[in-house]
Amino acid sequence: MGQFSFGTNSLGVLREGRIVLMHMDQSTANGLPVPFFGRPAWTPTGPVVLARRSGAPILPMFMYHRNGGHRLAIQTPYPLSQRTDDSTLSEDLQRLSGLIEQVVRAEPQEWYWVHRRWKQPS
Repeated sequence: MGQFSFGTNSLGVLREGRIVLMHMDQSTANGLPVPFFGRPAWTPTGPVVLARRSGAPILPMFMYHRNGGHRLAIQTPYPLSQRTDDSTLSEDLQRLSGLIEQVVRAEPQEWYWVHRRWKQPS
């Protein structure tokens, strides 16, 4: 089995016009702390960095329980900052986290969460 690099392989997949699915509401040591429900939460930078490097859009998606089944709501492409410096990376992550927070506030019963979102990375 060959070596796998998520970032490198994902970038290639995106440049081919294919889809990569990533969770934004996961604590990660390879992220930045941004406010989530009023508390700093380490948030993965991968979705924003890969979108910037590949030119691929970020399509926020949310899964809902409906009528005994599931409904996947895919939103319109999320507009990222036009600048690509470190301060706008944090701003983009904060705005995306704010979007997740809005969805969770609207339907908290839909947020299935089994890890410590606000833990500090070691």
